[in-house]
Amino acid sequence: MPHPTFPFILILIFGAVVLGVSYYLSSKFGRISHDVEDYFTMNKQLRAKQLGASFLAADMSIATVVLALGVVGYQFGFWAAVWITICWLVGTGLFLLLIRKPPLAAHLKAGSTLHEAIGSAYDQSGGWPVVRLSASAVTIIVFFFTIGVEFFAGYVVFSKLPGGIAPFICAITIALVVVLFTVAGGYRGTTNINIPRLVLVLLSFIILGFIGVRYQIHYLPGQAHLIFGSLHLDVSWMVGIVIALIPAQLAAMDMWQRCVAAGGDFSQIRRGLLGAMPMYAVWLVPPYLGALARLLQLPAFNIEDTKLNYIVLDVLGKVHPVGVWWSYLWQPLLYAGIIATIGCTADSLLNAMTFTGVFDIYLVLKKVDPNTLTHKQKTDLLSTAKLAVAMAGIASLGVLFIGLFEARIYDLVAALFSVQVILFWPVLFIICGRKKLLNWAPKIACCGLAFGMFSALIFLILAITLHQRSLMDYAPLAATVTTGSFYAVLFVRAPKKAAS
Repeated sequence: MPHPTFPFILILIFGAVVLGVSYYLSSKFGRISHDVEDYFTMNKQLRAKQLGASFLAADMSIATVVLALGVVGYQFGFWAAVWITICWLVGTGLFLLLIRKPPLAAHLKAGSTLHEAIGSAYDQSGGWPVVRLSASAVTIIVFFFTIGVEFFAGYVVFSKLPGGIAPFICAITIALVVVLFTVAGGYRGTTNINIPRLVLVLLSFIILGFIGVRYQIHYLPGQAHLIFGSLHLDVSWMVGIVIALIPAQLAAMDMWQRCVAAGGDFSQIRRGLLGAMPMYAVWLVPPYLGALARLLQLPAFNIEDTKLNYIVLDVLGKVHPVGVWWSYLWQPLLYAGIIATIGCTADSLLNAMTFTGVFDIYLVLKKVDPNTLTHKQKTDLLSTAKLAVAMAGIASLGVLFIGLFEARIYDLVAALFSVQVILFWPVLFIICGRKKLLNWAPKIACCGLAFGMFSALIFLILAITLHQRSLMDYAPLAATVTTGSFYAVLFVRAPKKAAS
C-alpha cells in the first residue's frame, strides 16, 4: 500500500501539469491578440469545433454540475437530473432558433454585446443608457459570484482529499493560475486550450461513473431499480426547472460572446452547439452517484445543511477502489480533471464578465464608440482589458474567503446564477416587438431588471434568516415573473413604429 500522503502528492503533480500546460498554451495563443477586439472575440475567427468545445467545457462546472447535480440525484432522484439535462438542451435549441431572427442576427454579425443589443432597443437615442448599464450590471454581479464559488469548490475538493494538506493554499493557487492564464491568453488563448482540457474533464466523469457502476455491481446487485427510482417527479418542480433553464442560454453573455467570436455565422454556431449536445450525457454521472448515496443511507449523508452539497465527494470517499492503479493513476487523473473543470468554467465567465465591463460600462461611461476607435486606440485599450481581467479575477477570491466562514454562500450563488434568466425577457421582446417603439419608457425597462433582482434577493435573505434552504429555489422564479411582468406591460403599451 502506498503512503497515505503519496496519492495526494501525485494529485498535486497532475494538477500542476494541467495548470502549467494551460498557462503555456493560453499565453502562446494569446500573443497573437494585438488589440482589444481580438482579445475578446478572436477577430471573429471562432470555428464550429472550438465553439462546441467552449460551450461544453464551460458547462462542466465543478460547482453547478459535479456537486449540484449530485445533490439533485440524492434529494430528487436520478430522473430529476435527466429532466434538468433535457431542459438545458431544449434551451440550447431555443437559442439556435431565436438568434436567427433579424434583430439578433444583425447584432451578432455586427459584434455587439448582449447588453448593447438590449440597450439599442430600450434606451432612448441621445439619452443616458440606463437599460444597457442595468443589464450589464446583472451579468457582472451573477458572473462575479459564480467565478468565486468555482474557486471555493476547489477548496472543497482539496479539503475532502485523503492525506491532503492546506486545501486553502491549493484552492488559492489554482484560482491565481486560472486568472493568470486568462489574462495572458484572453478569449483566443482560453478557447484554444478547451479541447485538451475537455478530454481530461470527460475522462474524469467516465472514471466517476465507472466507480459507481463497479460498486453497484459488486456490492448492490439487483438494486438498480432503487437507484434509478420511479419516474414520478413533482410537477411544480418540473415547471420551475423549465422557467429557470430553458430561457437561460439566450440570457447568457458567455454564450453570446461565443456567437460574436464566430462572426454571427449561424452555420458555425449550429454545427458547434449541436455537435456538443450528445456529450451532455456525462451530466448524468454525478446524480447517479447521488442516487447511489441515498441507497447507501450513510449516516454522514442524513443531513439538511450545506454539507449536502458535497455528496459526490463523500460517496467517492466511501466507494472508491483501492490498489496501486487507483492510487497512482486513476485518482490523480480524476482530480486533475476536476481541477480542469474549475479553469474551463471560470475563464469562460471571466472573459465574458470583463468583455461586458470594458465594452458595456467602461467605454459607455467614457462615451466612446468602439466602432470609431483607431487601431492604436484598440491596442492601448488591450492593456486596460487585461488589467480588468486580473482585477475581476482576484476580487472574486473574496467569495472563497467568505465561504471559509459561511458555507451557505455556495447555495446562495447557485441560486443567484439562475437569476440571470431575467435578461431573457428584454431579448425576447426585441424579437416580438420589431414593429414597436420599445424605447418609449426606458425607466420601466430598467425597473424590470432591478425589481427582478430585488425579488430574488428577498427569497435568498428569507432562506438564510429562516434557515429554509428550499426558499432559495424560488428566487429564479420570483425574478423571472417580476421582470417578465414589467416587460409585458412595456411591450403591450409600446406605440407602433411609423411606417417607412
